[in-house]
Amino acid sequence: GDEVDILGNGSLIKSIISLPKKPSRSPQMGDKIFVHFIGTFDDGTVFADTRRTMEPYSEYVGVGLMVGGWDRAIPTMMKGERALFTMHPSVAYGEQGAGFRIPPNATVRFDIELLGFDELDDLGSGLEGEVDPAYDPDPVGRE
Repeated sequence: GDEVDILGNGSLIKSIISLPKKPSRSPQMGDKIFVHFIGTFDDGTVFADTRRTMEPYSEYVGVGLMVGGWDRAIPTMMKGERALFTMHPSVAYGEQGAGFRIPPNATVRFDIELLGFDELDDLGSGLEGEVDPAYDPDPVGRE
């Protein structure tokens, strides 16, 4: 798909793999997300794969618990969307890297599928979301 420079400085690039069957609102700050993701380095080496382990990853958006780029990337997605995000070290694991798996200054790619999310205000199941009446049909570049 077309590449979108989310932050406008080349540090976080989105390329849509597949759009959802029906539009939904995007997760907002504080929502709990459920995703499958595959994390790779520039050379294609996989360092994390929730599809292989069959265990979706869940976390809260925008509260500093995820890699920085995720807090900006996830809100550009709709439930059911799958996209590839390329993240410069400045929005990923930085100069220090992470443990023994992520070296310092690594550019990483995340193939992320947004399975669903629980909204902060209703805490209902994000797996049955309806279309937001204020739905914006542009699936990328939301701030």
